[in-house]
Amino acid sequence: MSANPPDAGPRDHVPPYGTPPAAAPRARRRWVVPTVTGAVGLVLGIGVGGASGDGTPSTESITQSAEYQSMTAERDDARDRLATTTSALEDTKTALDETTAELDSVRSEQAAAERAAAAREDDLSAREAAVTEREQAVQEREDAATAASAEQAARIVTPPPGSSAGSSSGSLGTSGGTTAGPSSGSSSGGGTDPQYRTCKEAKSHGLGGYVRGVDPEYDWYRDSDGDGVVCE
Repeated sequence: MSANPPDAGPRDHVPPYGTPPAAAPRARRRWVVPTVTGAVGLVLGIGVGGASGDGTPSTESITQSAEYQSMTAERDDARDRLATTTSALEDTKTALDETTAELDSVRSEQAAAERAAAAREDDLSAREAAVTEREQAVQEREDAATAASAEQAARIVTPPPGSSAGSSSGSLGTSGGTTAGPSSGSSSGGGTDPQYRTCKEAKSHGLGGYVRGVDPEYDWYRDSDGDGVVCE
């Protein structure tokens, strides 16, 4: 028995899997697209405002069209905005350059101030070190002077209580109770020597050699060397 009816033709033949041929519709679409494109171009040419003798829109009709005028206005507006933006950008760049220059100047001044401060600190440290050295030298001198005074005071012979001024004065120069010089006037006469303004005047009158703690005249004059004896 045949798979197709007896009256079926070649077009009525169905493939075993039921897939119809698609070659015929594709062939029909190839000439439709150019036709539609040409129609659209013709309509646009008529809408713009006319065409030249060969059907092409004229330049005058294009430039006078509302669409062209709108596009030209948008272009000019875009150019104006671009010029404004460019000018603002240049102003901003100029301001940035000025700010950068000011910042560099401030940094330079700050660096100079820091160097000056460091120099002042170094100078102050040097002065403090010099002052410390001077203080140490003064302290050493004071200690040496104190030690020398103590040593000189230890060398002075202090007479025993109740001894006479004459015998004490004589112990500095001679033995056996004999006085050493004119200062014995305080012991021979029982009083004190005349007081003068300086040891030089006292010595010019043959007086002097007063011992601390023994002769009251000692308190009248300055013991410059601190040895316990004045006008010697």
